[in-house]
Amino acid sequence: MEATISRTGMIESLHVVSGPAMLQPAAIDAIRTARYQPYRLNGIPTEVQTTISVNFRLGS
Repeated sequence: MEATISRTGMIESLHVVSGPAMLQPAAIDAIRTARYQPYRLNGIPTEVQTTISVNFRLGS
């Protein structure tokens, strides 16, 4: 997933780069519900574009 994390730590934009179509909605939900610390540049919160990987494990 490619995401933009705002200065407040919220996901501003998110789109799928790759992965099975049936797991994409779950990955999007997981990323949107997670909490993020804003990236800091010289101590100042800054918007950042990043790649987020989501790994699924089936069975237990």
